[in-house]
Amino acid sequence: MQRLTGGAMQETWRIETTAPPPLDRLILRRAPLNSEPRLGTISLAAQASISETARSHGVPGPEVIAVLNDSDNLGDGFLMSCVDGETVPRRVLKKPSLERARAKLVGQCGRHLATLHDVPISSLPVLPRISAREKLENLHDQYRRQQRPRPVFDLAFSWLQRHLPASEPDPYLVHGDFRNGNLIVDENGIAAVLDWERAFIGDPMFDVGWLCVGSWRFGEIDLPVGGFGSLADFITAYEDAGGKFDAARTRFWEAYGILDWGVTTVDLAIEGRDTQALEKAAIGRRTTETEIDLIRLMRPHE
Repeated sequence: MQRLTGGAMQETWRIETTAPPPLDRLILRRAPLNSEPRLGTISLAAQASISETARSHGVPGPEVIAVLNDSDNLGDGFLMSCVDGETVPRRVLKKPSLERARAKLVGQCGRHLATLHDVPISSLPVLPRISAREKLENLHDQYRRQQRPRPVFDLAFSWLQRHLPASEPDPYLVHGDFRNGNLIVDENGIAAVLDWERAFIGDPMFDVGWLCVGSWRFGEIDLPVGGFGSLADFITAYEDAGGKFDAARTRFWEAYGILDWGVTTVDLAIEGRDTQALEKAAIGRRTTETEIDLIRLMRPHE
């Protein structure tokens, strides 16, 4: 049993057994014992259910083997099959063995998101239905609780308030954290979509805007889709697979996503200081990066 790196919110463990496949190599996803659920996240049991439902509709993902219960004395979590591949974003973008796969990623992202957004809501566990206005209000509340004012964040909240979509689109399943870093990539491209903890029912353009957030490009700033592709190529694949793209809503959600991540980095900096958690403290140093991205996004169109 080995704890894997990555994941500031939850624990991930690799387990090897003497059982036949697929039980010989398992992944345990669990919440730290005695931890409180983070605002805006769903239970691990709900994540497991959504992952399996999405997989049955064609979204690649690991097979859920078992969901933990109270008698396991392991807390909240689930076991899933081990999918081989790379998840570390910079390796995805630079690893020589993944060169051919990188050329496929933007198209696969478009197709998989279109498939994901087409999953019937009736087939899912109960998920929160959240509008753009509610998302923005919740994030503003989170920011105010920090009591650490940042002028660029204040400007961004004002910008987002002015650019709120005029009407709410039809509701769809939204992954909530679809990005480079939550995808397992092998030589054939995307082998699995991971981490459903922020899933909700709402505007599918949230996922597109979030995928384009500058922090998820990992240095490849001129390739807006995950650091590996153009938005034009993504749109083509998304619409060819049945998705309906909206440019204005995508831009709104990209700005929201940058600000969301920026506010989260402040929370993690505070937690890292209070708990001496190195990984959280390191992420907390990235706040200024989000401020630069916000200025870059807001300025050209104002």
